[in-house]
Amino acid sequence: MPNLTGLPVSAPFPTSQFKTTTEHLGSGLGQRFADKDGNEFMLVDCTEAFVAGEWVVISPNAQASQITSTSRGRVGIVMSTPTTSDTYAFVQVYGTCDIAIVSSGVTSAGVLFAPVTSDVGYADLGTTTTANTIFGAFSRSAASTATTPGGWSSAPIGIGSVELNYPYVLGIADVPVFTS
Repeated sequence: MPNLTGLPVSAPFPTSQFKTTTEHLGSGLGQRFADKDGNEFMLVDCTEAFVAGEWVVISPNAQASQITSTSRGRVGIVMSTPTTSDTYAFVQVYGTCDIAIVSSGVTSAGVLFAPVTSDVGYADLGTTTTANTIFGAFSRSAASTATTPGGWSSAPIGIGSVELNYPYVLGIADVPVFTS
């Protein structure tokens, strides 16, 4: 994973790692860092365990929790696999992310939604069922279900490439207006 820099300090650890709250020194929660390709990552406090690629909603005080159909706020994709709550990790909020957890129905260039299901933490394409639109995010490639992401017991979950432009959700579960 890339080493990140930001002004005026360097990132405290690589995006592929996470740190406990007692290990972390330096940068403040919510601070953003960019890699050499222009992708941006935000340092957050994880409220639960995550797997890399999972979609989260970020509270105003930079706490990350799994995205649901009624989540409200900024959205990002977790870059590491924090195993407990009260750990600091990076979430990607801008640029191309190739490890996003998405449903197997995701195709290229589709508008993404947080679906209304018992599972949370992934994105889906719009359907005729209700969903929470993820504004500022769209799929760049079809989902690959060749391997099930760690922590997920079965398909229809896969890995896809998505484009992020400071995504957010409004918390309104409604019938999607945009479908691919």
